[in-house]
Amino acid sequence: MEQGKNQTPPPKAVPGGDKPDIETEKADIYTEGKAHGQVLHCRLGTWFAYGTDDKIHAGALVLSFVLLGTIGLIALLGLFPCLKINTDILNMLGNALLLAIGAAIGRSTAQ
Repeated sequence: MEQGKNQTPPPKAVPGGDKPDIETEKADIYTEGKAHGQVLHCRLGTWFAYGTDDKIHAGALVLSFVLLGTIGLIALLGLFPCLKINTDILNMLGNALLLAIGAAIGRSTAQ
């Protein structure tokens, strides 16, 4: 068999590169904080931006971060031997966090 025969040609470059297509350009951009109906907008520096128009998804994300911060605070307080931290509290908060994260992930995949 000769080299070069029966080979698929390489794919052509996509015209436009990073420029979105016509249908994508019609959608709201939720990472700039000015989309129609936006209920959550989060920007951390130049490397992270997130926004959504779904109230349930936004609520689940906010609740997840609040629970994560609460668990972190209780874990930090548990480092001091004079403070007695009940492990049942951490178990309950961990379960609540798991539920909230599950709701956020489930809601984002359902869209």
